[in-house]
Amino acid sequence: MFMTCLDSTAGGLHHATARTACGVIAGNRWDAYLSDTPQGQPINVGDDELLVRGEYYFIVPGQPSQLPTSSTKEASSSSVSIPDPYLYPIVPNFQQWSFPHGRLPEIWQEVEISKPGPVRSGAGGVFARDLSCRMTDYTESCDDAHLCPKTEEDWFVRNAMDLYTLDVNKVGSKGINNLNNLLMLRSDVHRTYDNKRFVFVPKRDNNQPASFVTHVLNPSQELFDLYHNCKLHEIKSAHEYLFARFAWAIFPMLSGFLERGKGRFLLTAKDQDARWFSIERTKKFGQPPSPSSTPKIRKAPRASTTAPEDDLDNGDPPSKRINKDRPSGLNKREDSSISEPCSMPIGPSPTTPPMSSTSTHLQPPASLRSEDPYPLPQTSFVRDLVYYKRLKTEHLERERARSDPEGLWEKELEWLDGMLEAGGAIDASELPRVGRLMGAEFPDEDI
Repeated sequence: MFMTCLDSTAGGLHHATARTACGVIAGNRWDAYLSDTPQGQPINVGDDELLVRGEYYFIVPGQPSQLPTSSTKEASSSSVSIPDPYLYPIVPNFQQWSFPHGRLPEIWQEVEISKPGPVRSGAGGVFARDLSCRMTDYTESCDDAHLCPKTEEDWFVRNAMDLYTLDVNKVGSKGINNLNNLLMLRSDVHRTYDNKRFVFVPKRDNNQPASFVTHVLNPSQELFDLYHNCKLHEIKSAHEYLFARFAWAIFPMLSGFLERGKGRFLLTAKDQDARWFSIERTKKFGQPPSPSSTPKIRKAPRASTTAPEDDLDNGDPPSKRINKDRPSGLNKREDSSISEPCSMPIGPSPTTPPMSSTSTHLQPPASLRSEDPYPLPQTSFVRDLVYYKRLKTEHLERERARSDPEGLWEKELEWLDGMLEAGGAIDASELPRVGRLMGAEFPDEDI
């Protein structure tokens, strides 16, 4: 299984998140561990530290020496030897996975979920509880996003996920629409969430209790820059549904392994014990759901049809946005600490939501770096995009230093920072000045 590494400048990945993903695929084996070698000892890396090597082995202890097969037609003998501890049965997809009631991973149990108020059923319940997008803090163009997807209603019922509803009228198949399984998200963020581009996972910051942050799985420049490792706003949905969504987004990463032309030992929903599956049957488990399982078109957003200023799909590069913590042209993010939640500015200032500068960034390609003990995969398109953006920024800084010996540009940026910190309205006469600092260009005759 391949996971994109975005948690450090060396391409690191949060240890607890990686191990939890592997544990889900191994059938909820939280006692397993990562190792540097196929039969090695656990790595000496803390849960909140980063994995920086290119390859790790997931070791499941206590594996039997032999696993039975279901039919002699699918294997050449009645049993297949399993000589190595890392050869163990796996769950092939989300539909075959069983939810671990009452035994989530330790870090997931640590997160404190705010107790919801009185249950308000029907339309508007999520808005009354959350008030704004839990990821961006926008209040307009927001949707009620399902954590356990609506398309997985059969899985929801089979796994008795209605145990976590607060509404006694929302049980069985109706339970998938219960308030605890819903979260308010901006409409464009909701679409991206349903495309498995990111998940919400618990991470600790500076020995503080774990809190939910956005973890990008399938990155773009914008998702990575704006949201990776940013804390969510107050969450009142059940963390069991958040964990189900995490598993749902992780399983497609296994499809390449299942389609490599080999039979596999698999754990399925119909069998209590692992069974051997032929090459063709194993491949079928790795295929996406049928078109009949695709979600229906959503209704129009409840709050407003006005598109948000900061839309993930609008095509505007992040470098053209004003950010009081990261002014345009100085967007450098080097550490891997967790950012504070995004928030909407109050007042008439036409800025996008301010973001903390404490997030992650990637290094340039290994061939362009003088020292890199842990080179990133050469196929990482995100790495190249980030590198060339940084190269452009450094070039602009050098040119400004050469052409602006009095440092007027830096003084302008300091003025802009002070204005944004103070808040309030912008005088009309200052708008061209603000526009230039944002990257806009004005013909002289229009000023």
